[in-house]
Amino acid sequence: VMRDEHATMRALFDDLRQAAANESASRFLGVAETLFIFMQQHNMKEENVLYPMLDQQLSGNEINNIYNLKNTTSTAA
Repeated sequence: VMRDEHATMRALFDDLRQAAANESASRFLGVAETLFIFMQQHNMKEENVLYPMLDQQLSGNEINNIYNLKNTTSTAA
């Protein structure tokens, strides 16, 4: 479900780009509002379901390794 939602968000971003390219302000604002609401709902699922599940399944050391990997990757960019 979550990956499907990521695909939906990518499609909405494509729609935003297309609306901007076509200089369609009303279409852009409509898609932007849809994307905003969709992302809020998606983030709530991640924060209230996915992240707690991960916390239960991973040890403290595994969580630290993921955090360190994320920070190493983001600072290398």
